[in-house]
Amino acid sequence: MSTQGLLHVDPYTPVPRPIEQLEYADLPIVDLVGPAQSVRAMVIRELIRDTVKTSGFMYVMNHGHTPAQVPFSLFEMMIQF
Repeated sequence: MSTQGLLHVDPYTPVPRPIEQLEYADLPIVDLVGPAQSVRAMVIRELIRDTVKTSGFMYVMNHGHTPAQVPFSLFEMMIQF
């Protein structure tokens, strides 16, 4: 199988568990409205990659879907397929 055109993905490294009890956690926010269209995909890709590598979770806003359209669990997404 050819690997031409595939991006290198670093092995998964879990984020350390917090040592204090949390009632909430500040999530990094990824806003999909931003730079000009020509650079938007590159900037968003880097932001998402860095956020997932450092935090593991993120809140995505301005993605163009209503709350009713966004599945709230992986299980809900699996049911559709």
